[in-house]
Amino acid sequence: MAAFTREWLLDKYCDGDERRLEEWLGPEGSVVLDVGCGAGLSAIALFGDHLRHHRYIGVDISDAVDVARERFAE
Repeated sequence: MAAFTREWLLDKYCDGDERRLEEWLGPEGSVVLDVGCGAGLSAIALFGDHLRHHRYIGVDISDAVDVARERFAE
């Protein structure tokens, strides 16, 4: 399911080209702001290991951010 979700997100936002995602993220240490992150599922699926090299800030008006915090801690 994770692989399918990642491919779907890459197709939707990057025309299936992961290099586009790398361009958006910019140099190592960049800040990624995810407004409406929910529980973080899409961010984890799309960005994957890239998040180890960037500062991720996820915000949401729901309590789902608590779930996201737990997922990112894993």
